[in-house]
Amino acid sequence: MRNVILIILFVAIVSGCGKKSTEPSSDIIFFDSFENFAGRPELSGWEWVWDEGTLVYDAPAGGGLWSLELHSSPYIGEPGIAIRELNPPQEDGIYRFSAWVKSDCEASIHWLIRTGNDNYQMNHATTFESGWTMISITDTLSLEGCDLFEIVLTAGCDSSVGPNYFDMVKLEKLD
Repeated sequence: MRNVILIILFVAIVSGCGKKSTEPSSDIIFFDSFENFAGRPELSGWEWVWDEGTLVYDAPAGGGLWSLELHSSPYIGEPGIAIRELNPPQEDGIYRFSAWVKSDCEASIHWLIRTGNDNYQMNHATTFESGWTMISITDTLSLEGCDLFEIVLTAGCDSSVGPNYFDMVKLEKLD
């Protein structure tokens, strides 16, 4: 777990303040079920550490047809990581970040906030469930103009165990 946190922090430091997401302002996460409006597989906006994730025809109820499959690195034993930078929510409030996850070993979701003065806040949720299970993080967010906000999906399995699957990745304002 320590290595995952270090990798996520490294990616955030390299990203910098000037970069802004292309997410539409009306949606916090666009293509949250890995499908576009025509129902075709869609990975726009995601970045990868180690290997690029693949889309597979498998999803939880209500999740469309496709989900993201992530593997850990077979060479160095590090988790597979998918990262998506979002425009920071403009309103302060309580937010929930959730995803449906299926895994035969450890899979987790994270949110990472880097403020303009290089302070970090990271929260995460983890599951070991082999069937589709929703996991979530709920917390108060108060972000400012130059803050970096990223969501992260991690596949913590040894590559011999098998992949992790993610779908219906959502960030919702609760209040």
